[in-house]
Amino acid sequence: MSEIGALAAAMAKVQAKLPKLERDRTVTVKTKTGDPYTYSYATLAKLSEAVLPLLAEHGLSFVAMPGSSSEGRMALNYRLMHESGEMLSGEFPISAEGGIQQLGGRITSARRYVLAAIVG
Repeated sequence: MSEIGALAAAMAKVQAKLPKLERDRTVTVKTKTGDPYTYSYATLAKLSEAVLPLLAEHGLSFVAMPGSSSEGRMALNYRLMHESGEMLSGEFPISAEGGIQQLGGRITSARRYVLAAIVG
């Protein structure tokens, strides 16, 4: 792993300013037995609106694009980059099964999970 001192210092400043996000989406899904349950979450749009300007304020940027994993499977490849050139990167595996709308939903969910995880 390369040195990430400047990136780590910038992330500490970002994390000190992270707001509490209100959950802005509620969905109801059915289990395999047909019983419904409901949950709420903050959408990617809400998360991005709160987090991306804070990252930029401290010389950080975040990118996430669908592609291949190191094993050749479908994945979301992401990077947290600092203006110094330091970066953290990884991959989040996603299923390529189903139609384009299902895949798009998986990509959006993966972007939300990764962005939330990378900023803590």
